[in-house]
Amino acid sequence: MNADELALPAGPLRDLVLRERIRLICDQVRKVPLPNFLLDLFLFFLLQRAGRWQLAALWLVATTGVQLARAWYARSLQLAGYDDAPAIERRLNFVFAANGLARAAVVPLAFTLPPGEIQYLTTMVLIGQAAGGVGVVGGNVRTYVTWAVPVGSALALGWLARLDFVGVWIALLLVLLFVLLALYVHAQGDSIARLVQLAHEKQVLSEMLARERDRVDLERQRAEAEREKAQLASAAKTRFFAAASHDLRQPLFALSLNHTTLEQLAQRSGDELLERVSRTMQRNLEQASSLLHQLMDKATLDAGAVDVDIQTIELRTLLDAVQAAQAPAAQSHGLEIRIDAPVGRPLYVRSDRQQLLRVVNNLVGNAIKFTPAGSVTLRVGSERNGRIALAVVDTGIGIDPREQEHVFEEFYQVGNTERDRSKGLGLGLSIVRRLCQLLDVELTLHSVPGAGTTFELQLPAAAPPLRAEPEMAPAGLRLPLEGLERLRVLVVDDEDDVLGSMRTLTDSLGWTMAGAAGPETAVLLLRDGFAPDIALVDYRLRGGRTGLDVVRLLRESGCSAPVLMVTGDTAPHRVTEMREAGLDVVFKPVDGHGLLRAIRNALGGRRS
Repeated sequence: MNADELALPAGPLRDLVLRERIRLICDQVRKVPLPNFLLDLFLFFLLQRAGRWQLAALWLVATTGVQLARAWYARSLQLAGYDDAPAIERRLNFVFAANGLARAAVVPLAFTLPPGEIQYLTTMVLIGQAAGGVGVVGGNVRTYVTWAVPVGSALALGWLARLDFVGVWIALLLVLLFVLLALYVHAQGDSIARLVQLAHEKQVLSEMLARERDRVDLERQRAEAEREKAQLASAAKTRFFAAASHDLRQPLFALSLNHTTLEQLAQRSGDELLERVSRTMQRNLEQASSLLHQLMDKATLDAGAVDVDIQTIELRTLLDAVQAAQAPAAQSHGLEIRIDAPVGRPLYVRSDRQQLLRVVNNLVGNAIKFTPAGSVTLRVGSERNGRIALAVVDTGIGIDPREQEHVFEEFYQVGNTERDRSKGLGLGLSIVRRLCQLLDVELTLHSVPGAGTTFELQLPAAAPPLRAEPEMAPAGLRLPLEGLERLRVLVVDDEDDVLGSMRTLTDSLGWTMAGAAGPETAVLLLRDGFAPDIALVDYRLRGGRTGLDVVRLLRESGCSAPVLMVTGDTAPHRVTEMREAGLDVVFKPVDGHGLLRAIRNALGGRRS
């Protein structure tokens, strides 16, 4: 999507969006030559080992030259600025097309050799570069397509040329993968545009409020009116995030379902290549979902739809779960996560396990992002005055005293003026503060610039329970299928991609699925004799219909199967509406594991 396709009026805002995309492209393009050269060097090694070192050497020189030229051009744009953004975009598309053609040239070198591992390895490398390219193009579909079409077409034709069953299926899967990646780039571009628009509107609003503060002593009545306006703007911001995240959830949810299907096929076949591709897809999906989950948490809190279940929790068990969950991220940053707790006796607190996990995970994740070296320590103190102190201590960059009062504000980040997306949106600490208020937990901050930061939670102490609490089951790599064999599932969703992906997943699980795009079609399926064990229903449907309409018609038709609302709509009033209807709700893009767990919970004791 380019600036002309955005639903924005012509003017400074649309130019700002296009310049931001070009800035993101130039920033990312300068980072990829070395990783790409190492991958190209690996392909060159494979080809020269197969006896084609002359052609491979020519290809390596050509593709490396194109890479360096692209990086040089990006650097020159950064120095010169992005004033003529439309012309720069056209030239960037040409540069990416040249890069795609150069990279695609390796396919005939590999696929004209006798069938063997070189074709699989070449495909794996190019798929990895295609997935990585999603983050390079700054949400610009045209730029991505100019690179992906030569590479994807060459790969698909290479596998089709084998004229066997495996080759045809791999070619079809490659086409599907590149289409899904392009759709994700499209959604990513729309999200970037919306975020830029929001930042622009927030800046305009902030400037307006600053002017009003200068006159507040003389115009108190006008200041009251402006306060009302700010509240309306905040409500509009919440609605905007719910709508923006909904649009991005749909393709991510379909991609998550396809990943689960691929994971299931990899488990059954034992194919190492499928397992590697599955793990790569999972990592990319987790990164893309992280920002959405923050938006979802905020929308749920705004709606007042967070259920609190206070219980007695053994603190060390909870901290072990946090350490296990955050260890991969810490290791990727070269950090160590430590637990410093009293030895010899367990410590118990009264809180909501799930919400307290969210608080501690958010604090540890935030510490990892802003700690260049050293460690993150979960430190537990002894009980004092009916409270137990739990501190998250890092050896990071610290926070200036002038910044400390702002770090809990929404969208505020210290030391991230470039808006590095890997550091999130600046919502984590605001969510932590609101959850602490909900849980009656006192939260304090201590920090010295250059000497690290400590966030301390004062948790209500509790007496040991009469019986030991069950251990938290670690997340496994296998799908939780026990007790869910041969289910009959009714899926109501107006997105063809979601219905298709759900059918692929249910077929791979051996389930029977009936799909409907609306309430009336679902009722017809029931009248034709389809008796579902469970119904998975989207909330927002075409024609102004909702999932609540589906539930009503299903019940009127005599269907008593449990209903699981699977939706990407996080608007506060709609979240509240679904909760008040007594429905189980999961939010897109839930992955296959999460969806199966939600189905199991919704079924309850109905299946043995």
